Amino acid sequence: MSKGRRIDLGRSATDGLDLVSYGRGGPRTPFSARQIEQLRLTVHRAPEVMVKVSGGGRDAGGVAAHVRYLDRKGELAIETDDGRVLMGEGAAQALVEDWNLDVERSAGPVRAGERPAPKQAHNIVLSMPRRTDPDKLLDAARGFANRQFGDRHRYAMVLHTDQDHPHVHLVVKAVSIDGERLYVRKATLREWRSDFAEELRARGIAANATPRSIRGATRTPESDGLYRSRTESRSTYDRDRAEQVRKEIEAGALTPGPGKQRLVESRRAVLAGWQVAAEQLRSQGEARLASDVERFAGSLPPPRTAKERVAAELLAGGATRESGARQQAPRARSR
Repeated sequence: MSKGRRIDLGRSATDGLDLVSYGRGGPRTPFSARQIEQLRLTVHRAPEVMVKVSGGGRDAGGVAAHVRYLDRKGELAIETDDGRVLMGEGAAQALVEDWNLDVERSAGPVRAGERPAPKQAHNIVLSMPRRTDPDKLLDAARGFANRQFGDRHRYAMVLHTDQDHPHVHLVVKAVSIDGERLYVRKATLREWRSDFAEELRARGIAANATPRSIRGATRTPESDGLYRSRTESRSTYDRDRAEQVRKEIEAGALTPGPGKQRLVESRRAVLAGWQVAAEQLRSQGEARLASDVERFAGSLPPPRTAKERVAAELLAGGATRESGARQQAPRARSR
C-alpha cells in the first residue's frame, strides 16, 4: 500500500475526512454531522457535480472570441456579475470593454523558449447529469459565483442546454479589482466542487462532490479538445486504441497498460478506509448507514486501466454478437 497517498472523502477547510488515515489505524475521531451526510450521499450514489476549467483567453480578442462561442454569437443570454443580461452580436465585445481587457497586454505570438502570456479570463464549466433542472442549475451557479468571486473578480455566465446534460459556462476575469491574479490549482477545484454541490443541495437538487477513487471510478477525465473532437465525430483516437487492443486479444498477449499497480494499491487503501468507516459509524449508532457503506464498498467495480476497459467492451460486444447469431439461427431454419 502506498503510504504517502491521501484519498479524501469530502473536504472543507475545517471538516475533512481522510479515509486512508482511517484505514491505517491509530486514533479515530467520531464523524461529524457533515461527514456523516457526505458518507450518506456517496453510498446512496447522489449525482456528482463536475467542475472543470477550460479555455478563457490570453488577451482581449481571445476572451471576446471565447464569449462569442459561448453565447452562440449573440443568440444566448450572458448574465453578468452586476445583474445585467447581455444579448446580441455585440454582447461579447461589450463585456470585454466593460472589464477593461482592451488595455491589458496583448498576448501576441509566443517565441521559442518564451512562456505564453497569462490568461486574462478563466472559463469554468459547472455541470450536472442529464435531467437536472436547468433553471435551478443556473441559480446554483449564480450562488456559487457570488460566493467565490463576488466583490473581487468580474464574471459572467451562459447556460447551455443543447447537449445531453445542462451546464453553465462561468467566465471569470483573472485579475481581481485589487490586482490579485486568480490561480486555479487542484485544491481550488476541490473547493469549488464542494461549494457548487452545496449550492445545488440548497435548491433541492441531490448533488455530491467526492474524489473519483473513493467511488471506484478509474476512468481518467478526457481533455476538452479530445471530448469536442469525439462529439464532432472527428477523432480516430478510440478507433486506433480499440484496434491495438483487439490485436493483443487475438494474439493472447493483452497487457493491462500503465498504472495498473497504482490503481490496485489505491483501491486497497480505499476498501480499507471504507471498512473502518463502517466500524466507526456502528460505534456512533449509525448501524444502517454502516451496512450501506459495506454494501457500497462491496459493489465497487474492479480497478481497470484504459486498455482493460476497452478489452472488456470488445469482449462484451463479441459475446453479444454471438448470442444474437445463435438466436437468429433457429429462426432461419424454421423459415
